[in-house]
Amino acid sequence: MLVALPGCGSDASNPASADIAACTIARLSDGDSLHCVERDERVRLLLIDAPELAQAPWGDSAKAALEALLPEGRQVRLEYDAERRDDYGRLLAYLWLDDGRMVNEVMAAAGYVVELYYPPNDLYRDRIEAAVEAARIARRGLWATTAFDCLPVDFRAARCGSD
Repeated sequence: MLVALPGCGSDASNPASADIAACTIARLSDGDSLHCVERDERVRLLLIDAPELAQAPWGDSAKAALEALLPEGRQVRLEYDAERRDDYGRLLAYLWLDDGRMVNEVMAAAGYVVELYYPPNDLYRDRIEAAVEAARIARRGLWATTAFDCLPVDFRAARCGSD
């Protein structure tokens, strides 16, 4: 599958926080989480929510979009926000590419994720909200489909079907 992802955040070549860690992509779990070679734990991208893999074919599409940005071996920087871990023990982070783009924002702008806000992690909330809204209006990525008729958070809570 060929996935075109727009550039975002060219003004953000340096993350605002000094709380940064290196990450070499080991593997992706889905469209919003991954594992780094440097740590044996799951990293969850902050402020975004991709369709679950069980939400076929949407989950596979979101994962493919993330794979286009983050192939195995790619170097990124993790930036943390107010809370480093979620209730499942996953490390929470914004991912930065060497060209200054924030992966979370690129995925939002490309239309493969929706915003998912859990306070107090809100460092880039305005940017993610704006990117999701622009993708929705332009019907980019999964917004051109019925993928978000059942939001991932609703799917996980069994509030809608899998099709």
